[in-house]
Amino acid sequence: MVREDFPDLRHLAQQASVAFVNTLPNIDIARPISSKIVFIGGIAKKQVTVLEKRFMNLYENARKGVVVFSLGSLVDTIKMPEQMKTDVLLAFSRFPDYNFIVKLTISDEERKKFASTYPNVHFFDWIDQVNLLHHPKTKAFITHAGLNSLTEAAFAGTPLICVPMFADQHYNTAISLRKKTGVYLNKKHINLETVTDALQKVLSDPSYSEAAKQLQQQLLHYPHNITQLFLDWIQYAAEFGRSLDSNLYGANLSTIAYFSIDVIAFILFSFCF
Repeated sequence: MVREDFPDLRHLAQQASVAFVNTLPNIDIARPISSKIVFIGGIAKKQVTVLEKRFMNLYENARKGVVVFSLGSLVDTIKMPEQMKTDVLLAFSRFPDYNFIVKLTISDEERKKFASTYPNVHFFDWIDQVNLLHHPKTKAFITHAGLNSLTEAAFAGTPLICVPMFADQHYNTAISLRKKTGVYLNKKHINLETVTDALQKVLSDPSYSEAAKQLQQQLLHYPHNITQLFLDWIQYAAEFGRSLDSNLYGANLSTIAYFSIDVIAFILFSFCF
């Protein structure tokens, strides 16, 4: 329970001297922002290490490459409709020259059945996502487009097939489309043909891989040390205290005023009457 005298969170955010954002301008859409916004995307990214043998074997046996499939930790894949699951796996089987590493919760009975029916599809309850994405034979990443997955794929230079579920994932998908590093797959229209079409686009059109590699190079040559930037701003805020000079005037506007809803309503009313 929140105490009655606890300050409003929106007010607290407005009073902050600096706001750290877990992304980078290269992995975002250009927009007007306050100078108090500091981008620190990738500050917590994991170091790339050697793949486990169980994954390495799949890469060595893949003729053209590997596709990684993961819808994150919040999506309960065990509730995926059977027809949708079948369509997805059938689509994967249409690309026999690729191995598919799939993070999907399935029963032991299903695992045995799928092993013989879909020999190029390999199921895991957990995957070493960062290392998998950085492997040079990883050709595509089917993802829910969460911020962490978007960032990891960007630093790895891996093209995406985005299947956003909720929240910021739709915005993140729009970023990938804008950067031309991936394609969009509507979760409501997942079937054999749509999955096949998305895979065909990313795997056969080199422009997606080229755009992803270009974005990767931009991030690797980002002109700031993110960790040092973070520490410098912490030190700056600690030394000079709270400063409201960087607040945009719009932060104090109501929702109606900020989006000019009153003006739009007046214009619509004038035309209607």
